[in-house]
Amino acid sequence: MIEEAVEIRTPDGVADGFLFHAEGERNPGVIHLTDIGGIRPAQHDMARKLSGAGFTVLMPNLFYRTGKPPLVQFPIRQSEEVNKRLAELRDPLTPEAVARDASAYVDYLAANAATVGGPMGVVGY
Repeated sequence: MIEEAVEIRTPDGVADGFLFHAEGERNPGVIHLTDIGGIRPAQHDMARKLSGAGFTVLMPNLFYRTGKPPLVQFPIRQSEEVNKRLAELRDPLTPEAVARDASAYVDYLAANAATVGGPMGVVGY
Protein backbone atom coordinates (compact mmCIF):
# COMPACT_ATOMS: atom_id res chain seq x y z
CA MET A 1 0.00 0.00 0.00
CA ILE A 2 1.13 3.50 -0.79
CA GLU A 3 0.58 6.32 1.69
CA GLU A 4 1.52 9.71 0.33
CA ALA A 5 1.30 13.29 1.48
CA VAL A 6 -0.80 15.36 -0.91
CA GLU A 7 -1.94 18.93 -1.45
CA ILE A 8 -5.50 19.68 -2.53
CA ARG A 9 -6.22 23.07 -4.08
CA THR A 10 -9.44 24.55 -2.75
CA PRO A 11 -11.07 27.93 -3.44
CA ASP A 12 -9.79 29.04 -0.01
CA GLY A 13 -6.19 27.80 -0.24
CA VAL A 14 -4.26 24.55 -0.22
CA ALA A 15 -5.35 21.72 2.05
CA ASP A 16 -2.68 19.22 2.99
CA GLY A 17 -3.63 15.61 3.50
CA PHE A 18 -2.83 11.99 2.73
CA LEU A 19 -3.78 9.56 0.00
CA PHE A 20 -3.82 5.81 0.68
CA HIS A 21 -4.01 3.38 -2.23
CA ALA A 22 -2.85 0.05 -3.59
CA GLU A 23 0.13 0.19 -5.91
CA GLY A 24 -0.85 -0.22 -9.55
CA GLU A 25 -4.56 -0.55 -8.85
CA ARG A 26 -7.55 1.69 -9.43
CA ASN A 27 -10.19 1.44 -6.74
CA PRO A 28 -13.34 3.27 -5.70
CA GLY A 29 -12.67 6.52 -3.88
CA VAL A 30 -13.49 7.29 -0.28
CA ILE A 31 -13.03 10.60 1.54
CA HIS A 32 -12.08 10.06 5.18
CA LEU A 33 -13.19 13.00 7.35
CA THR A 34 -11.39 13.23 10.67
CA ASP A 35 -12.88 14.38 13.94
CA ILE A 36 -11.90 17.61 15.73
CA GLY A 37 -8.56 16.01 16.71
CA GLY A 38 -7.55 16.10 13.05
CA ILE A 39 -5.03 13.88 11.30
CA ARG A 40 -3.20 11.72 13.81
CA PRO A 41 -1.98 8.10 14.09
CA ALA A 42 -5.42 6.63 14.91
CA GLN A 43 -6.91 8.30 11.81
CA HIS A 44 -4.03 6.99 9.67
CA ASP A 45 -4.75 3.47 10.95
CA MET A 46 -8.43 3.76 9.97
CA ALA A 47 -7.55 5.04 6.49
CA ARG A 48 -5.03 2.21 6.00
CA LYS A 49 -7.67 -0.39 6.91
CA LEU A 50 -10.11 1.12 4.46
CA SER A 51 -7.50 1.21 1.72
CA GLY A 52 -6.57 -2.40 2.48
CA ALA A 53 -10.23 -3.32 1.92
CA GLY A 54 -9.99 -2.12 -1.68
CA PHE A 55 -10.48 1.65 -1.66
CA THR A 56 -8.45 4.70 -2.59
CA VAL A 57 -8.72 6.90 0.49
CA LEU A 58 -8.25 10.66 0.69
CA MET A 59 -7.79 12.03 4.22
CA PRO A 60 -7.66 15.82 3.95
CA ASN A 61 -6.65 18.16 6.76
CA LEU A 62 -10.08 19.66 7.35
CA PHE A 63 -8.48 22.38 9.46
CA TYR A 64 -5.91 23.58 6.90
CA ARG A 65 -7.04 27.17 7.41
CA THR A 66 -5.79 26.96 11.00
CA GLY A 67 -2.67 24.82 10.75
CA LYS A 68 -0.97 21.55 9.92
CA PRO A 69 -1.14 18.37 12.02
CA PRO A 70 -0.79 17.79 14.84
CA LEU A 71 -3.48 20.35 15.61
CA VAL A 72 -4.17 19.39 19.20
CA GLN A 73 -1.15 18.35 21.24
CA PHE A 74 -2.82 17.85 24.60
CA PRO A 75 -5.65 15.69 25.95
CA ILE A 76 -9.06 16.97 24.90
CA ARG A 77 -10.67 17.60 28.27
CA GLN A 78 -12.93 20.40 29.41
CA SER A 79 -10.73 23.44 30.05
CA GLU A 80 -10.41 27.02 28.90
CA GLU A 81 -7.30 26.14 26.86
CA VAL A 82 -9.07 23.27 25.09
CA ASN A 83 -12.22 25.32 24.44
CA LYS A 84 -10.12 28.12 22.92
CA ARG A 85 -8.23 25.72 20.62
CA LEU A 86 -11.38 23.91 19.50
CA ALA A 87 -13.01 27.24 18.66
CA GLU A 88 -9.95 28.19 16.57
CA LEU A 89 -10.35 24.93 14.63
CA ARG A 90 -14.14 25.02 14.36
CA ASP A 91 -14.91 28.67 13.60
CA PRO A 92 -13.56 28.80 10.01
CA LEU A 93 -15.70 25.77 9.08
CA THR A 94 -18.82 27.60 8.00
CA PRO A 95 -21.35 25.62 5.96
CA GLU A 96 -20.23 27.52 2.85
CA ALA A 97 -16.53 26.79 3.48
CA VAL A 98 -17.24 23.10 4.09
CA ALA A 99 -19.23 22.88 0.84
CA ARG A 100 -16.39 24.50 -1.14
CA ASP A 101 -13.87 22.14 0.42
CA ALA A 102 -16.03 19.06 -0.19
CA SER A 103 -16.24 19.86 -3.90
CA ALA A 104 -12.45 20.26 -4.07
CA TYR A 105 -11.89 16.94 -2.27
CA VAL A 106 -14.26 15.09 -4.61
CA ASP A 107 -12.64 16.65 -7.68
CA TYR A 108 -9.14 15.81 -6.43
CA LEU A 109 -10.02 12.19 -5.67
CA ALA A 110 -11.93 11.72 -8.95
CA ALA A 111 -8.95 13.01 -10.95
CA ASN A 112 -6.42 10.78 -9.17
CA ALA A 113 -5.03 7.88 -11.23
CA ALA A 114 -5.56 5.46 -8.32
CA THR A 115 -9.32 6.12 -8.31
CA VAL A 116 -11.72 4.31 -10.60
CA GLY A 117 -14.63 6.35 -11.98
CA GLY A 118 -18.05 6.07 -10.44
CA PRO A 119 -19.64 6.61 -7.06
CA MET A 120 -17.52 7.62 -4.06
CA GLY A 121 -18.00 7.18 -0.37
CA VAL A 122 -17.45 9.36 2.67
CA VAL A 123 -16.61 8.12 6.16
CA GLY A 124 -15.84 9.93 9.34
CA TYR A 125 -17.21 12.67 11.50
